[in-house]
Amino acid sequence: MKSAISLILSYIIFLASFQNSLFYVDYQINTEFYETYCINKQKPELDCNGKCQVKKATEQSQNPASQIKYAFELNILPSKPIEIEIKNPFSLELKTKKFSYNPIFTLDGYTHILPDPPKNLA
Repeated sequence: MKSAISLILSYIIFLASFQNSLFYVDYQINTEFYETYCINKQKPELDCNGKCQVKKATEQSQNPASQIKYAFELNILPSKPIEIEIKNPFSLELKTKKFSYNPIFTLDGYTHILPDPPKNLA
């Protein structure tokens, strides 16, 4: 699922980078349509053939409103930097162990030395 989403998003980014070239592909496909709306029909020496309309379309795509749109898309990203605290697992922290000795809590027979066990004489 994650790989499918990443492929779709990368495909969209790839197409967005070729946004201006899509206008020229559209011009090659629909040349007759652009020639009918050409501004320079009275000047055949310019050999425009509707390229002026494609230029207008690309300029409209690069107007400040589209830049504002891209700026808005960038503001969706988190504004605060992500802080990750990595502790060094190899650092040794010396802790003092607290030890209290009170003879009341010791067993009476525990501190005495026991005699050797009996030996087999057989």
